[in-house]
Amino acid sequence: MALVDTVILFRDREGERDPLKATWYLVATAALTGAGAGSAVPSVYRAATNGLPLELAKLVQRRLKEAILKSTIFVGVPRSAGAAFALFRDLSDEEIDHYGPRFESYDDPEEQDKREARGKKFFDILWTPIGAEGVRATLKKYQPDFCRHNSFGDCKYHADAAIDLLNQRLIYEYWGSEDRILKDVETELVAIASLVAMNCPEQLVWHLKGAIRHGATRSQAQFAYDLGIAASKAAGCELSGVPKWEDFHWETPNSAEEEILN
Repeated sequence: MALVDTVILFRDREGERDPLKATWYLVATAALTGAGAGSAVPSVYRAATNGLPLELAKLVQRRLKEAILKSTIFVGVPRSAGAAFALFRDLSDEEIDHYGPRFESYDDPEEQDKREARGKKFFDILWTPIGAEGVRATLKKYQPDFCRHNSFGDCKYHADAAIDLLNQRLIYEYWGSEDRILKDVETELVAIASLVAMNCPEQLVWHLKGAIRHGATRSQAQFAYDLGIAASKAAGCELSGVPKWEDFHWETPNSAEEEILN
């Protein structure tokens, strides 16, 4: 079965008729990107926009490109670039959606304040506030380059001042928590599929639980997991490390935090 045929089965399973609420093409794009099968992403886009008027197709494209961008956090630049440029080559000039919320608001001081608050909130929900503080402390202890002082760039000599993680600033403030295209639940579904494809079980557990904390239903999380498994296997990925769905322990929501902190 071709990769796109595998994905289409999940479009039908989701059954969402509104293309701006559907998540199947976001999750499929993340999985294929992580699986090193970004060349199949244009086919996913064409399937998602088949029969749509141009302006609506551009909004779907915007969402799909955001899924590629956010997947970079989990799969790395080479694989996300492969998927992105495969899509870019498939678009004619009149089809291109040019919206970029980060680009348009980068130098806005008011937006910077919102971005910092949004990033911290996203991270705290993902880990729980206590877990998040523990992660920050652990990363600061073991790798100083993960933290920086807000003004001076050196947390070692300003221990009494507020610090932030490069992890939190670059990953969560600028990329993960940006919600003008994809909301937090959709972002976490992208994370799940990406981490399945990358065969990263520990991080997958964090983000499965994080998806629920951000408001996803168990059914949505399993949909992203199942699609990630199917697309990754169809792309030839080795998924020996990924646990079976029935083996996840939802009754211990903080286990991932405890593991990294210990």
